[in-house]
Amino acid sequence: MNVEKFIEIFSGLERAYGSYEPDGNVRSDGKKGGKAFINKREVTKELWVNHLQGKQSLGIIPITDNSTCRWGCIDIDVYEGFDHSVLIKQIEKNKLPVVVCRSKSGGAHIFIFTTEPISAKLMRLKLHEFRALLNYGDAEVFPKQTELDTERGDTGNFLNLPYFDGDRSVRYGFNGKAESLSVDEFIDFVQTKIISEKDLKSFKLKKRKTKEEPEGLLADGPPCLQGLAQDKIQKGMRNECMFQYSVYAKKKWANENWQSKVHSFNTLENFTEILDYRETDTVIKEQEKKDYGYKCKTEPFKGRCNRTECRSRKWGIGDFFEPQISGLQKYETDDPQWYLNFTIYTDEGEEVRRIKCNTEELFDQRKFRKKCMDVLTVLPDAMGGDDWTKKLQTLMADADVIKMEEEISKGGQFDQHLKSFLTDQGISDDVRDLLVGNPVRKRINIKNDEDQTEEIDAILFNPKDVVDYCTKKKFTSLDQTRMILRIKESFKGDSHKLSVDNNKKYVWFVPDNFQKPKDIEIPDMKKAEPF
Repeated sequence: MNVEKFIEIFSGLERAYGSYEPDGNVRSDGKKGGKAFINKREVTKELWVNHLQGKQSLGIIPITDNSTCRWGCIDIDVYEGFDHSVLIKQIEKNKLPVVVCRSKSGGAHIFIFTTEPISAKLMRLKLHEFRALLNYGDAEVFPKQTELDTERGDTGNFLNLPYFDGDRSVRYGFNGKAESLSVDEFIDFVQTKIISEKDLKSFKLKKRKTKEEPEGLLADGPPCLQGLAQDKIQKGMRNECMFQYSVYAKKKWANENWQSKVHSFNTLENFTEILDYRETDTVIKEQEKKDYGYKCKTEPFKGRCNRTECRSRKWGIGDFFEPQISGLQKYETDDPQWYLNFTIYTDEGEEVRRIKCNTEELFDQRKFRKKCMDVLTVLPDAMGGDDWTKKLQTLMADADVIKMEEEISKGGQFDQHLKSFLTDQGISDDVRDLLVGNPVRKRINIKNDEDQTEEIDAILFNPKDVVDYCTKKKFTSLDQTRMILRIKESFKGDSHKLSVDNNKKYVWFVPDNFQKPKDIEIPDMKKAEPF
């Protein structure tokens, strides 16, 4: 098994990697449940080897810190009965420079591999073109970003790699005949499909023609409808396609007899079987009552969607700006922070920007839209309350959780300050030193978990002295209540009442796990051996 070559073709971000922990449940959409984590550590060779040996699955982030990548992927999430041979036949027919792998869910990962690093923007553009051609316009693509916020330690989103457990894997690749491949066979096959930046830029999809309008059929309209008409609209799609065309016709021929254009479309060789005249008339009457928009989110258009291309066409979706958000990530700290991708379509094409929110800003759509204005200088159209909730639920289900180092959290910072306080002040054995701000060693009686009294060695200190110490260190993130809760959680300490000079005093304590300074042993110079 050529580990080095496998690493080379799937190389990506080197300062973080992904892992997935299944929980044994199955979600309502058929996907196996679990949590995705991003580990902010170096991607070592050991991790790659463990992946291929079936010890720990590895997820790689394709985009690097300089906004380039060597591979990209279309992620087709289908969980039952997916026929990879049908997909591969379509790919071979269109001579697409891609390699198909079976995903862990049973769906497909369609990879583009390049000979050199290319911009993430170019990679996403081509992935969008390919997925629309293959009728998977709503499938996710990786990389999910066109650039990373490296100053804030942004990582992007990871994809689970194929060949977990090597040649025994259920995540294997296919050749052009839909035959499964071993790891080494897969590596060899990739070399037949790998493409240069220059060739990928110039790669054009095959144009389909009709007898009536060989070049111009819907060339200025939605590409989804154009493709459907060129392929001959099937019987079950006729009404939806006629509705979509009526939206286009009303936009383009608003000052003409657009209704006649709709009837003409029905009589052309766009359908396997033309629609009844009365049904066409019903569609027209709907459009006369109200200005409808394109049905981008419904089939058969959803699977053929190429939003970037559609936006550039004169009678496409135009400037309609529904929030295109994806790739949610949660930074697991005391006050969770959320990163997500926000896709913006401009005259230059697609831009994927990263936006950071707190929980309140993400939960409240009004505050989220304001955040977009502040950070991105855009105002997305408002969604219905229920639609926004459903969108968040979908994002949460597939969110990556980024585990932060304990020391970075507020609690972790307090732990470090408390340890410094106890050691910096010098620990006394005289309980009266509590009155002058020093921690004190003392044997005390406490109640254990079984509600029994036991005697322990403890270090006692005044709450106010700890607060003052933290304030001097410019740490004010925790109040006294949260401090004592942290002491209970991290140090197994608590509050305690004792008598100092006949005065009752409430203090905090932690078990004495701090070493006392050892007496320095002075050697007997008379017994020392001479040089």
